[in-house]
Amino acid sequence: LKSQISQQKIKVSHWKDKKERKKLLKSQNNNQSNLRKDNENE
Repeated sequence: LKSQISQQKIKVSHWKDKKERKKLLKSQNNNQSNLRKDNENE
């Protein structure tokens, strides 16, 4: 039972990491496209 719980925790932490990374990537992409738009407008 203990090992199951710890495995679950590990899975959850991995999943959270993935989510965070995705969020970061998304915001970076948004920033880049926003910058490009700004440059085009000038």
